[in-house]
Amino acid sequence: MSTNNSNEKEVTWNPEHLKLALSGQEDLKGLNLRGTNLEEADLRGANLYGADLRGANLYGADLQGADLQGVDFTRADLQGAALCGAKLRGAQLQGVDLRGVNLQEANLQGADLRGANLLGADLRYANLQEADLYGTNLKEADLYGTNLQEANLQVAYLGGANLWGAKLQGAKLQGDDLRGANLNLADLRNTDLRGVSFKGVEGLSPGQLINAKNVHLASDLPFSLQDVILAKQLAAMEDGI
Repeated sequence: MSTNNSNEKEVTWNPEHLKLALSGQEDLKGLNLRGTNLEEADLRGANLYGADLRGANLYGADLQGADLQGVDFTRADLQGAALCGAKLRGAQLQGVDLRGVNLQEANLQGADLRGANLLGADLRYANLQEADLYGTNLKEADLYGTNLQEANLQVAYLGGANLWGAKLQGAKLQGDDLRGANLNLADLRNTDLRGVSFKGVEGLSPGQLINAKNVHLASDLPFSLQDVILAKQLAAMEDGI
């Protein structure tokens, strides 16, 4: 395929082009690959920095360790893709279907994931710092040890998600539904909890909320606000020893 925009690099996709890219003789940086069929393509470690992949078919593609920083994936098909360890900093993934996708240890710092479907996705140890996850579906996603510091998670659905050890410092959780989520050892310091539903959560202790914001505006806590106040007093006493 080609493009009529003179400001973009023209490309006609073919298998030989891919071989050159993966051999190190040429990369795909900044290319217009809109609508390209890359179904089940082996793109491990490929350089696609800033490429335009809007509407591309990446079904089942292997993108492990690929440089996908700043890539536009609008309307792309990433079902079944492997993105473990991929560099996705600042990528455009708004509304993309990422159900069950492996994003373990991927760098998604500052990525736009508004309204994306991450149902059951594997995000263990991924970096989502400052990412925009407004309205994202993270139901039953595995966020074990994930960095979500300063991320926008407003009105996201995290029902049944595994947030064991997740770093949520400064994250925006207003209006989130966390029912049934595992929050064992999750770091909630400076996290805004206005309108958050904690119904049926597992592993949450009063001590995790002593430095959170607007705890009194959250609902369905598995303990009383008095327990949080007591935990805060005990922590202050221990600090004073």
